[in-house]
Amino acid sequence: MFFRRIVLGNKNYKCTLPKKEFCEKNILKCKGCRFEKCKRLGMYLDIADIGGTEESRTKQMEGENKDLLELLENLKKLDTLKTAINPDEFSSQFPTMLYFLNCNIIQILGPEDKTQILKYNRQKLGYFIGVMVLLNKSEPDLMMYSNDGWNKDLELVGHMASMKISHEEYLLLILVFFCNPAIPEISQSAIQVLSFYQRGYCNMLLRHCQQTHGRNGISRFSELLLVYERVTRHSRNWF
Repeated sequence: MFFRRIVLGNKNYKCTLPKKEFCEKNILKCKGCRFEKCKRLGMYLDIADIGGTEESRTKQMEGENKDLLELLENLKKLDTLKTAINPDEFSSQFPTMLYFLNCNIIQILGPEDKTQILKYNRQKLGYFIGVMVLLNKSEPDLMMYSNDGWNKDLELVGHMASMKISHEEYLLLILVFFCNPAIPEISQSAIQVLSFYQRGYCNMLLRHCQQTHGRNGISRFSELLLVYERVTRHSRNWF
C-alpha cells in the first residue's frame, strides 16, 4: 500500500503546491498531502518491529507489484501452518491467530485495532477452521459429535461437506473472512486496510474459481462467500 511503501522506503514527500485547495480536491496527485492524510487517519507502522526480512523483501518489490506480491506472500505463509497442511494436527485456532498477529495485514495498525480484529475473528474464523479441519480428519472425532453445539450445526456441516471446498479455496476464504472491514469499533484506517486486502483476496478467489470451474466460476465464488454468512450465524451456538 502507498503508506507502507513510503515508510519502508524512507521517503520524505512534502507538498510543494502553493494552493492547498487543489490538494484537497486531488489528494491522489500530491504524495505529500496523501501521506499526511494517512497519518491523520491513524495509520501506524513500527519499522523497528519489521526486521531484516521485511527490509530485504521491500528492495525486491517495485511500484504497485509489491501489493500483489504481499498478497501472495501472506497466502504462502498461511499454507505453511500445520492447521492448513495437516488437519489432524489441529488443536485450536491459536496458530492461525498468531499468524495474523505477525502478518503485514495488520502490522501498520495500532494495538487497539489489532485487539479488536483478533477478538472478532477468534470466534467466527476459528469456528470455520474447526469445521473444515473436522471434515478433513482421517478419523472422526467422536467427542465432537456429542457436543450440543455440533448437533445444532449438522445442516451447515453437511452443506460445507457437499461443497467439497478445495485446499486453495480454504486458504483464500480464511484470508477473505479475516479481512472484514465491517468489524465493529475499528478505526477508519483499519477499515481501509482490511478493505484493500479483502478486495485483493476476493479477486484471487474469483480468478481461481473461474479457472477451476469454467462457466460456473462466478456461481462457485458466490457460494463460497455465502459460507461466511452461515458460519457467522452458526458460530453463535458455540460461544
